[in-house]
Amino acid sequence: LENGRRRSTTVELFQEEISVIVEAERERRRMQLEQFLQRGSGLVSTAYGTVRISERGAVTWTGFERLVPGVLPATFNGSGRFEFGIYLNDDLRGRYDGAVRLVAPESTTNFLYSFTDDGVRFVYVPSRLVEKQTVTAEPVSPVVIFFRFLPG
Repeated sequence: LENGRRRSTTVELFQEEISVIVEAERERRRMQLEQFLQRGSGLVSTAYGTVRISERGAVTWTGFERLVPGVLPATFNGSGRFEFGIYLNDDLRGRYDGAVRLVAPESTTNFLYSFTDDGVRFVYVPSRLVEKQTVTAEPVSPVVIFFRFLPG
């Protein structure tokens, strides 16, 4: 007991050096970004605009207004970055290629994604479905956003 409250501690034993684990995670994230970049320099949708992705994950999005405020907040100005620090729970692994966060100056928006022959399908994930950096479930009424890849 500490100050009249029960306290517990969880200890994890790592089999590898922490530096090896950290480097493997950096590589995993880099490879997820690379999967996008290998398919094209950006994304285009007739309904949701154009997304340009830099080799470091910076995003410039024009024509996103139809997604405000349901998916993107009113404060979103079209600039942000794709970050791949979230994961799929076991139930979602076979159905999606990954999860990505669009991090903007005043907001963070989560998506599941699946690659198609010439594009990518994003499914908006409300923050309540992300726990401990893991997407726990698909939304009951998903907002699906499809983009084609721009060549080059």
